[in-house]
Amino acid sequence: MNAKAGNRILLVDDDPFILESAVQVFTGQQYSVTACSNAHDAEAEMQGNEFDVVLTDIKMPGVSGLDLLDKIHNVNPHLPVILMTAHADLDIAVEAIKKGAFDFILKPYHPEYLVHSVKKAVQYGNYLKWKENYKLYLEDM
Repeated sequence: MNAKAGNRILLVDDDPFILESAVQVFTGQQYSVTACSNAHDAEAEMQGNEFDVVLTDIKMPGVSGLDLLDKIHNVNPHLPVILMTAHADLDIAVEAIKKGAFDFILKPYHPEYLVHSVKKAVQYGNYLKWKENYKLYLEDM
């Protein structure tokens, strides 16, 4: 997919239908999507690649999306992570926000909302990068 810099998505979900449909949603939206079926594969992808946003399911076998959020933020606290779930649970949503999730999306999702949320997350991540670079610039003056 032909993506602009700053539009790399790491998509993590154990449901192949969700992976395929989300990739289709972003086709033609100038996003590059790397799809993983579990958190372990996502962690491996993050070792050699830079992403602008992570979009992950919460309930997955092995490592949950909440655990993946913790691992991501231990390495890169400014990387926006959007959590998705088909199981609406207020306690999980509150925990996700407390842990620093950028957004919380219920499945089945509306494609336009998914794109909007990712777009806002990318913009937020770009702002944080700009802010950090500006801070370093001011410190060098």
